[in-house]
Amino acid sequence: NAFEKADPYRASYSARTARMAVALAGPLGLDGDRLALAARVHDVGMLAVPITEQHADGPPDRTSQHLIRVHPTLGARWIERLGADRAVVAAVAAHHERFDGSGYPGGLKGEDIPPEARVLGTAAAIAAMSGPRPWRARYAVPAVVVELEKGSGTQFGATEAAAAIEVLRKLPGIIG
Repeated sequence: NAFEKADPYRASYSARTARMAVALAGPLGLDGDRLALAARVHDVGMLAVPITEQHADGPPDRTSQHLIRVHPTLGARWIERLGADRAVVAAVAAHHERFDGSGYPGGLKGEDIPPEARVLGTAAAIAAMSGPRPWRARYAVPAVVVELEKGSGTQFGATEAAAAIEVLRKLPGIIG
């Protein structure tokens, strides 16, 4: 809540992420409650990045770029200290990993990325696309589907992308 209050472009982002993560949990055989919690706290580490840097014209400065890349680790450490479940901590820590190994912070690839993190990363990307940003309007469902298809096997696992496309086709209002 603090993160979303500090940044109007993030309003409802965690709720959209949680709705999508829970919708994906069933078809992918994962715990929806665990994913809902992970989704609500996954970007808490971004509190370390000044809002002015998150909305700056052009690339972030070196310090902010570093904080952005380590925010999953920071967030995971913070929630771990608060007693979060191991799977939730792992999901938060790895939600910016990419299926092709080009993500961060650890460069994990494919099945080395925890399943909850793959779902969380997919849900977070969908939530981000479906909300406005300072530099672009929100994406409509058909545009989100195109991005999922393009990113299948690279940014997203093919299984997670296919499940997300199916959910969006059945429940287009989920990203509201």
